[in-house]
Amino acid sequence: MLRKLIAPLYIVAAITVLGSIANASPAYGPNFLWWRSNDYKPGTVVGSTLGNPGNDTMGNPVYGAYEVPFGNDLADPNPWYKQAGTLLPWYNDWASTGSDGWCDGQNTGPVVGSARLYQSLWSNLGTEVPMVTWTNPTGTSFTMNISGTATIDWLNFGGSNPTCNVDFILTKYTPSTSTYFNILATTLTYPNSGEATVNLSGLNVHVDAGDQILMSMRGDQAPSSATQYIRMDDSSIRYRFAASPVPEPTSLVALLAGIASIGSLITRRRK
Repeated sequence: MLRKLIAPLYIVAAITVLGSIANASPAYGPNFLWWRSNDYKPGTVVGSTLGNPGNDTMGNPVYGAYEVPFGNDLADPNPWYKQAGTLLPWYNDWASTGSDGWCDGQNTGPVVGSARLYQSLWSNLGTEVPMVTWTNPTGTSFTMNISGTATIDWLNFGGSNPTCNVDFILTKYTPSTSTYFNILATTLTYPNSGEATVNLSGLNVHVDAGDQILMSMRGDQAPSSATQYIRMDDSSIRYRFAASPVPEPTSLVALLAGIASIGSLITRRRK
């Protein structure tokens, strides 16, 4: 008789734990894909941040487009990406190019478009640096797999290409502790071809509820009168839910409560 009672209690405890996890993130699970370029939606109001952060395919605001001060390079204890960022508004014809993007003014940089980020090295367009963010919307913890390639270009508007170094950062930021965990940080030197790549495939990182993934590049050259800029193509970069969520503390409490009930029953039966 005791065995018949114990088995259902184990089942009840397991269902309670699984139910708690499911309630935390009913729409997300292994193999769910976040793809900024594919999920990108333009703004609807010129000069407004409405629509930034952008939604993922479940309709949750995930993708932020920011500008941050020029700041310091990767070697500095307080690099540029740790500075407070500002959400970019949307403009539909940046610099009269016919292209829309999230940028600090119709004719000023930086710019975050559907597939590329631009940092202007032309002082007339401002000195800020672009940054894109992803914020964990699932309400739980899981392992994220990162894949794709970032392509960096040194370009110009009719003059000579810049030849500065470019810092690239992919880092996890935990707001609850204000801490950073660098997933990949590297400095690229100007190549003869005018293009360099950063391979992100095979990277895995543990993320908790509310954690952010920040990605940015920064040409290490003070803005000048030259019409030069740095461009990064991130259209192939994807974030994938790679592993089942780790039970939250409330789920573990429920599991322990179920086990305690079983222990209490066994004690009473023995008496």
